[in-house]
Amino acid sequence: MSDAKPDTKAKKEKYFGSVKFFKNMITIFIILLIAGLIAVVVYLWYNQNSVPIGDGNQLVILEGPPDGDGRGILVTPENVDSFLNEVPTDTHVTVSLSFEWDFDTWDSPTANGFVANDEENSRVFYVDIHLLDPAAEEELGELIYSSPYIPIGARLANFALDKELAAGNYEVIIVHKLVDDEFNFITDTRVVSNFRIHN
Repeated sequence: MSDAKPDTKAKKEKYFGSVKFFKNMITIFIILLIAGLIAVVVYLWYNQNSVPIGDGNQLVILEGPPDGDGRGILVTPENVDSFLNEVPTDTHVTVSLSFEWDFDTWDSPTANGFVANDEENSRVFYVDIHLLDPAAEEELGELIYSSPYIPIGARLANFALDKELAAGNYEVIIVHKLVDDEFNFITDTRVVSNFRIHN
């Protein structure tokens, strides 16, 4: 019995200093790292709709009216919370876009602006970008850009404006126009953003 204890101690010392011990530690570390990454991805996916609007580059759930004349709803940082818990319909759209856009000049591609059609959507859309004009009916001012159709899962970026604008800051309305399978207009959803033209 007295000989067994020193043998056990020696075996432990030999194991902790061995290559096998370090291999086991590396394996455990990799397993913990993978589990941590999976937990982060699940957390971000589960909480993607709780990010406040207005900081840019985020998913925002927007809801157009399911019936009526197809007129959309203006979505701003102040009223977006009222749309987050709406029951999805065929005109439901999740939009990923920038809320702050920078252009070196009006005819040079935007440095950081984009609009994406989320993979969870069921509709193709395109965007018309208007200057915000509080004096105009529906607040839609001059059209400064009209995009091609944006398929589900696609991202539109690196584009210039269609209309010449002087250097300055502009408040714009980005109108997302949903279309059916034959590309007929269904409804639209509107988001206010800010454009900065530097030269």
